[in-house]
Amino acid sequence: MIEPECVLEFVGPGQCGHTIVAACLDAHPHMMIADELSTMRAAAKGKTREQLFEAMMKDSRDRPTGNLNWRMKIGRIKGQYQGKYKDKLKVLGNKHGWEAIGQYRSKGGKDLTVGYKNLIEVPLKIIHVIRNPFDHLSSWRAGRKGRHSTPNQLINIFVGLCDGTQALFYEKDWGEDFMEVYTEEFCSDTPGNLNRISNFLAVEPYPDWVEACDKRVFDSARRRVEAVKWENKELDRVYKEIVNKYSWYEGYRYEQGPRRCIV
Repeated sequence: MIEPECVLEFVGPGQCGHTIVAACLDAHPHMMIADELSTMRAAAKGKTREQLFEAMMKDSRDRPTGNLNWRMKIGRIKGQYQGKYKDKLKVLGNKHGWEAIGQYRSKGGKDLTVGYKNLIEVPLKIIHVIRNPFDHLSSWRAGRKGRHSTPNQLINIFVGLCDGTQALFYEKDWGEDFMEVYTEEFCSDTPGNLNRISNFLAVEPYPDWVEACDKRVFDSARRRVEAVKWENKELDRVYKEIVNKYSWYEGYRYEQGPRRCIV
């Protein structure tokens, strides 16, 4: 039975940028990251620790050659360890950014992280991936979500997910087991952010791994605000109900470039 030193889960609504971060971590020789498994719900429904760990490893193993293929988004990270590990597996993770907060909202404030932490018997680490909320919502509006919901409905959903994030991860003391990663900064300084994440997860930031990931990540996060038309009243809602309310969005602006600019 594999015994990782910690389990990693991601926080952040879909299209926040956690896919590229998770894919880079999955390429590390001592990490394996699954893609959107419902691990916390599975734990709540009675799955064993061994069953969860095996499912996470299987998903990571199958993805490079199977139907769960992150190469569609970032390409193969050449010469690295996607879907496998070397010598020792230190971090076993899962990229399902909205599972805990989605269940918190739909189940009347139920916190799945408590039972999950008890079951895995190793530290649970959380990475919150954050993107400019105007670009984030623009991606939603330009994609499948936008075909089925109005801009105001999408803002309502986004605010609800932020409320869950606030309650589960900012109003509770996660201490050194919680970190924020900003997508814009991850793209513009991939080596610096991979070193920071490696320190958080207590793994070695091998230079060849850092270099290989840096070559696969775009130099700047893609701006999406130009993909849709924003009304002033919608922009006002995002500033009032998101940017000015949640600490992790402080300083973001509709007009700014890819990098976060605290003012």
